[in-house]
This record gives sequence, C-alpha cells and structure tokens, in this order.
Amino acid sequence: MRLTLYHQNTFESQRDCRSEIKGYHLQGGASYDSVVDYLKYIVEHDYFRMWNPVYHRPKKKEPPKKGTKRYRREQRKMKNREKRQAVRNVLDLIESLNIPQTGVNQAAAM
Repeated sequence: MRLTLYHQNTFESQRDCRSEIKGYHLQGGASYDSVVDYLKYIVEHDYFRMWNPVYHRPKKKEPPKKGTKRYRREQRKMKNREKRQAVRNVLDLIESLNIPQTGVNQAAAM
C-alpha cells in the first residue's frame, strides 16, 4: 500500500476540479514508501517555495461590451473627461489673451 500526499490549493486550476478531496490536489511528483520520506519532501518543498514564490499577474480587463452598465459608465466617464479638457482649453485661451504683451503696448504708446 502506497501513501499519497495531498496539497492544499492556494488557487484553483482546471486539474484541481478532478481531485477526490475538495480544496486539495494530489502532489504529483511525490511518491514515497514512508512517512519520514514524505516529511523530508514537504520540508524541501516549503524551503524551495520560501525562496522562489509564485507570482500571478493580474488579468487584463477586456473592453466593456456595448449595452452593459460597465460600457455606459465608461462612455459617461470619457464624455466628462472630454468636457473637462475642452473647458480647460477655453480657459487657457482666455488666460493667454489677458496676458499683457509688453513689446506691442510700448510700440503703440510711442
């Protein structure tokens, strides 16, 4: 009779769904005859994981589908952003007209 080692899932993958014990998966490469050998394997595995952690990149969001709440919210945000940019442009133009031009005013005064 062989011992089997199950490992607790930290994230779920496709193959974990087929596991006999929910929330755990079979540790594939570990097949030993004694409990001591399994404990040695566990210590080595934990030490390796401590120095080589697994980082998962966050998934990129897909663009929102037309007709959904998310799509309408994004459209509203974009429209507001464009409106603020247009107002900012007009205010910058008005401010540039109010700046006195010293060279032109002095030439006209002479």
